[in-house]
Amino acid sequence: MPRITEDPQIRRSELINAAEELILIHGYDQIAVSDIVKKVGVAQGTFYHYFKSKDDVINAIIDRTIIEIKDGVENVASKKDQNAIEKILGFFSFFNNLGQNWKKLVDYFHEERNAHFHLKFEQRVPGIFKEYALKMEGK
Repeated sequence: MPRITEDPQIRRSELINAAEELILIHGYDQIAVSDIVKKVGVAQGTFYHYFKSKDDVINAIIDRTIIEIKDGVENVASKKDQNAIEKILGFFSFFNNLGQNWKKLVDYFHEERNAHFHLKFEQRVPGIFKEYALKMEGK
């Protein structure tokens, strides 16, 4: 039975979700693009329609995680009814309440063997906090 055509954003998300799940279970080096597409139930060409390589999908996982962080930080920083101390406590609460999968992903990036992923992630994150630190100060 042929797979139903999905909205491109939904299909892309399915591929990212499958890749993330497989990476967390088996490790990046232990999975292939064929494993990702098999999990989603699509042809291998579908993967390459959205991503150039397996490395490209890990970048998408990192980007998605950063967007989630940015959205959460934005939500805390933009609260006009809170002072700086309350916002700092809000940041702690936000990071403490992140989903278990997100925590697993961060833990995975922090493993020594995955230092290259951690570096990719680390290079993109500082700007988020600088931007919102200024916002908290009212600048």
